[in-house]
Amino acid sequence: MKIVKREIPVIGISTEIDIPGRISVKRKYVDAVLQAGGIPFILPFTDNVQILQSVVSSIDGLLLTGGGDISPVIYGESTLPECGECCRDRDDFDYALLRLASERQIPVLGICRGMQIINTYFGGTLYQDCLLNIPRKLIIGHRMRL
Repeated sequence: MKIVKREIPVIGISTEIDIPGRISVKRKYVDAVLQAGGIPFILPFTDNVQILQSVVSSIDGLLLTGGGDISPVIYGESTLPECGECCRDRDDFDYALLRLASERQIPVLGICRGMQIINTYFGGTLYQDCLLNIPRKLIIGHRMRL
């Protein structure tokens, strides 16, 4: 597959399912791509592999955005009661995007949940609830609003 180098890179941005029946992307992700000199391309939420292949073949980089918890089933664990709300459809969507981006060897950036997707996709583990596994004095959080 021939990869065409563009003057301005097109960056695919994964979408979030925040309310059933609605997908969205926080504007700050779009603004950040624009500020960095890229063209933001909001990726359509679908489980159609042919569409995803076509879409991923048209981008130069992938941004996996933040959001809710990843289903522990994805990384081989049972779900603890303390685990936050999960969206398996979004997990599968992000995994499919990451698999296709990896096959094309295009750069991928994960923010918060997106980084957890990258971690678990490549065999890493997660704590389902930091308060259960890490002494409270060691917990570092972020108060960033995206």
